[in-house]
Formats: sequence, C-alpha cells, structure tokens
Amino acid sequence: MGCSLRSNPPKKSQTTSNISIKRAAFGLRLVLTLGVVIPTANFPFATQSCHNRRTQQMKYKGSCHCGQVAFEIEGELTQVTECNCSICSRKGALLWGFQPDRFRLLTSPEQMATYTFDAQIIKHRFCPKCGIHTFAEGILSGNSMVVVNARCLEGVKLSSFPVRHFDGRSL
Repeated sequence: MGCSLRSNPPKKSQTTSNISIKRAAFGLRLVLTLGVVIPTANFPFATQSCHNRRTQQMKYKGSCHCGQVAFEIEGELTQVTECNCSICSRKGALLWGFQPDRFRLLTSPEQMATYTFDAQIIKHRFCPKCGIHTFAEGILSGNSMVVVNARCLEGVKLSSFPVRHFDGRSL
C-alpha cells in the first residue's frame, strides 16, 4: 500500500470523499470537489517518503521554536517542496509529506492551535506560544497525509536536498 498517485492511471474516474482522479488527454488530474484541479505530475507531496518502503528509513525529530509542539517521523527524506500558495509563501516553509502512520506527535494535541481556510480539508497546526507552523494534516489524493515544515526538523541540512517547486498559487 502506498500513495494513490500511480504510474498506471485508472481506467475510469475514481472518486473519494473529497477528490476524484480523472483521466484526461494530458494525463491524470486531481479534482477537488470544489473544482480545483491539480495536475498529477505537479502533485507537491508525491515523494518516495509517502510509499511504504522500509529500507534505509531514518527517524527524524522536529519541534516548534519553543519546543511546546514536538513530533517525530520515520521515513526517507529525499526532497522537499516549496509551494507558492497564499499560506505556504507567507510561512516560508519547505514541506515534506508522508502517510500518518510515519508521524508521531510527542506532545498533547491541546498544546497546538489549528488554522483552516477555503475548503477546510487541511488542518494547519502551529504553536500558540511561539507561532511556528510545524505541520499540516488532511486528505490529499484520497489518502490521509501529514505534511511537516522540514525547517522544524532537528539536525537536517536542508540545502543538501533538492527543492521541488509547486505552483499552488495557480490552483
């Protein structure tokens, strides 16, 4: 079981509660029920880390600035994504997405604050004390996903990873 983004496109439209995958002349498209279209080739979090590969997995720890919100992830960080949508560009986050079973929150959920907007399908989590955005969670491509702010990871030299640019602003 891995991401629902596949190299073999489905023969018919597959519909989930929030997103449908449709075959088009130029390939697959993800279509949110609100009509937002994301070309699959540009899907920002389709990295190796969202597949159930257990080889060469590392455990990463991360937190906000003051440490009130802390988490750990088991996975293979191979790239980060920079999105230019309205919220990501303001946060300046570099993103890493994966399935929730790879993520463990080390602090109580009551110690976090949540922000949602537009379709309200992604919960942006941040620390109410220091204000740092640590991660977001929601349904992406029909699967539950967690996307962390890779700048919150301890001991990771982000300049050593390729940055994938995602044009979220045009959605």
